[in-house]
Amino acid sequence: MTATTGPRELFSPFGKLLPTFRISSDHIKILHEPSRFYEALLQGIATATRRIFLTSLYIGTDVLGLVEGLRVSLRVHPGLMVFVLLDLLRGNRPGPEARNASNTTAAMLLPLLHEFGPQRIVLRFYHTPNLRGIWKSITPSSLNEGFGLQHIKLCGFDDSVVLTGANLSSEYFENRQDRYYLFESPELAAFFYNFIMALSGFAYLMTVGAPSPSNTLISVFEWPTTNLLPTPLEKTDHSIIFEAARRHLVPLIWNHDRGKGEKSNQNCDENTETDTVVWPHIQLAPLLGVSDYDLRNALMLSSSHTWALGQILPLLPYCSSWTLSTAYLSLSPQIRAWLARLGTSTPSNANQQNVYASGTIITAAPEAMSFYGAKGMVKQRSQSGGSPYTTLGLPKLLQWRRGIAHEPGGWTFHAKGLWAQGLKARCGEEDTTATMTVVGSSNYGNRSWKLDLELDVLIVTTNPDLQRRMRKEEARMLRYGRPIGSKEAATGSWVDGVVVWVLMFVIRLLGLSI
Repeated sequence: MTATTGPRELFSPFGKLLPTFRISSDHIKILHEPSRFYEALLQGIATATRRIFLTSLYIGTDVLGLVEGLRVSLRVHPGLMVFVLLDLLRGNRPGPEARNASNTTAAMLLPLLHEFGPQRIVLRFYHTPNLRGIWKSITPSSLNEGFGLQHIKLCGFDDSVVLTGANLSSEYFENRQDRYYLFESPELAAFFYNFIMALSGFAYLMTVGAPSPSNTLISVFEWPTTNLLPTPLEKTDHSIIFEAARRHLVPLIWNHDRGKGEKSNQNCDENTETDTVVWPHIQLAPLLGVSDYDLRNALMLSSSHTWALGQILPLLPYCSSWTLSTAYLSLSPQIRAWLARLGTSTPSNANQQNVYASGTIITAAPEAMSFYGAKGMVKQRSQSGGSPYTTLGLPKLLQWRRGIAHEPGGWTFHAKGLWAQGLKARCGEEDTTATMTVVGSSNYGNRSWKLDLELDVLIVTTNPDLQRRMRKEEARMLRYGRPIGSKEAATGSWVDGVVVWVLMFVIRLLGLSI
């Protein structure tokens, strides 16, 4: 990095290739506690007058307050429209607290749809194209999510949006630690809304069926004729899926006005209007296929998430410290390879110490996993220490633990993302220091990259107050971290790798979408 290089130059590929949003740091709030996240959701639902859009894996059947809030707001605000996108495999499956098979997310939301109608509330459910035919009929409901999920977590209210990795259920509002960023930005909220609406063209629409003999409401999952593909349960060649998804989704996740670049990137003045930049990057492997982009010919046909991380991680040597957080210590081979290369190719003009000396990886301890105490393969996952990171030479590998899961005062850990502090550079004649963070839904494992739908954002700021708040969030995560011994770390999390490998083999064998 030369003496005249600033954050503008380091991140210029993002401004040219990804949708770019400049937001005043005053309009970004970092929520620390699950309870604050829940409060923000209830407040957003109560005050929204035009639109509410909720995207999650599922909505827990134990959060009736959230559903009641939607009902009240729809009654109070006649112009309000509610849009929900969930995963069908999880959203139509009874939760662990269910006492009967009808106690599902879909059943819980059905009365809202019956009361307000499809003109005011739209319920969409994504179904992976990787599970159909004989495999769908023989795979238990408790395991079928392994073929792929809708994993994006967004909560939008008019012109504000909360980006998180948390699902919408009681434990995520009480004692399951995650990350939560609230953006007050009409442009960013519109981008997320438009993207989710486009993605819904690849999802089922829930409608109210004819009442049962006992007058019980019945949910029906229809595949509208306006959808962009045949139903995922049909045998469809993967090239047809890729072609339709690329036509409708790729223009949203990549910046296709690349010839002009991102104009506001041309200055790096530190003021409240231009001190923070947000770049969304998205992973849609089941719909777009594996990463396929040729930057020399400006041809981007696949997800932007892989490309973005490939640009972000090489910047770590320029930072004074960094922390990578993941709920499960099962980083994909590509991420591990990128981290390994950092230790052997640290630029001479970067941070003079070895990049690993300033790096930390934090993950959930077995006692901080939601399936702690489970049996079978889930038990193996909770007991494994992770992939063999000792080969990376990383000295700071921490496990997060706050009590014991499912016991009084016990918490679980679900936070993921990246913090990087002290990115030093020059803008014009003055020194400046940038801080960056990545927040969103991805766990950075094989299934996040190959099977699930994910959305993250990169946030880069030169604003001192937002930098302080990011450091505070990072410190709160590290507060409950304890070192992992080399023997414990070397045991490896073989379960995730084996499961994903088997699933990918089956998917390819049957000629499905990946």
